[in-house]
Formats: sequence, structure tokens, C-alpha cells
Amino acid sequence: GGYYGVISRKYGLAIDTVKTFEIVTAIVTVKQVSEKRNADLFWTLRGAGSGNFGVVTKICVKLFNALSQYTWIIKEYKGNVLHELLSTWQN
Repeated sequence: GGYYGVISRKYGLAIDTVKTFEIVTAIVTVKQVSEKRNADLFWTLRGAGSGNFGVVTKICVKLFNALSQYTWIIKEYKGNVLHELLSTWQN
């Protein structure tokens, strides 16, 4: 997944903030990956493909100013109620 967090409503999924990856491929090649360098691998690492293309050793992300206010709600649900709630939310 792309990680949906407390700032996602304002800035999008965490994966959308990735600017570059450094990856070591299966044939032990270190590659710099971005929208412009190894673009096909960039989109794959961001979730457009399946499988394992190597080990990500570095990630460079876009930074944002800290928000001054958050709303955080914690609620506990029993398993069957949670399943129904999430199914309804997804559909």
C-alpha cells in the first residue's frame, strides 16, 4: 500500500511523496530510480507492478511543514463489527 496517514488528506499518500529510490537489483547492480531515471522501475516501486525487483536501500521524499492541528480518533471494535464497518466503507 501507499500508506494512508494523518497528513494524507492534505498531502496524499506517503508513496506519492517519493522523489527517488536507490535499489540493489537481483544481479547486484545499484540503480538510482526517479521519474526521469529508470522511470519504469520508479512506477513499479511505487506500486504499479508486482513481484520483487530488488532491495530498496535509500528513499528520498518530499518534505512538508508540520501541521499545527490534527484530529485523531481511536475507537475499538469487535472483529465482526470491524469487518462489517470496513466492508461498508470500502464499498
